[in-house]
Amino acid sequence: MAETRYIERSDGTTRVERVYGDALARLLYGTQAGRFATDRWLVRPVLSKLVGLWHDTPLSRRAIAGFVRELDVDLSEAQKELSQFRTFNDFFTRKLRPECRPIDRRPAALVCPADGRVLVVPELTPDLELALKGVRYSVRRLLAGVVDPPVFERGSALVVRLSPVDYHRFHFPDGGTADAAVDVPGRLHSVSPLALRTGFDIFGENKRAVTRLASDHFGVVAIVEVGALCVGSIVQTFQPGRVERGDEKGYFCFGGSTMVLVFERGRVRFDHDLVEHSIDGLETRVLFGSSIGRAG
Repeated sequence: MAETRYIERSDGTTRVERVYGDALARLLYGTQAGRFATDRWLVRPVLSKLVGLWHDTPLSRRAIAGFVRELDVDLSEAQKELSQFRTFNDFFTRKLRPECRPIDRRPAALVCPADGRVLVVPELTPDLELALKGVRYSVRRLLAGVVDPPVFERGSALVVRLSPVDYHRFHFPDGGTADAAVDVPGRLHSVSPLALRTGFDIFGENKRAVTRLASDHFGVVAIVEVGALCVGSIVQTFQPGRVERGDEKGYFCFGGSTMVLVFERGRVRFDHDLVEHSIDGLETRVLFGSSIGRAG
């Protein structure tokens, strides 16, 4: 399997992603038998629920130290010490010290809602699809009727893929009025780089949560959290109503996961480096709170 490369935005270097569970992903998505078994059985929510229950047990904390060593997780940013985490999910959903993620407060700035690897789509297709690395995903299926799709004709989109090593709390990219999140049932394909290349409509099939945000600077924004294989749950911590830029919206329990944000036409101009890297098929690692675009 080809290496997965990305751009580290902080220094502009090209790096090779260290994929947690890489061997399992190769088996499940890199072979015909694995893809068959995955599509028929493993993507059902019951498996991920069982994995999630295990990661909520005190015994699961024994796996934390090995996980930190294998993926070189930086715990200096966390509010808790390693010994203070009660379960693996307690560690996985850890909060960071606020000074580690300063939020860009310029009025026109669009801030990244999570730590992750970013792709941007400056313009959706006429059929309301977003094209990522040669695969097209339906915005209509993604939103599942929660937000009216015609609002986003010729709009744009942002995709933030969180790997297991990342900080797994997500936030609002701008202030505004947020409706309650609507849970959309579905399956739970992996969102690993290999799985994304298989052609499964992961954004339209996977379990997800959809929130409509009437933002202060970017019009109507659809915020979608997409679950993944072995993600125990998507937890919303915000209250519907007025929210501010950078407010915590929720968190993902164990597993890799993805956020997709869809914008109205002409409301956002993504930063040039993100656009260029996305055209080249390269994700850019960006931290929550940093600017990724400006109001159009």
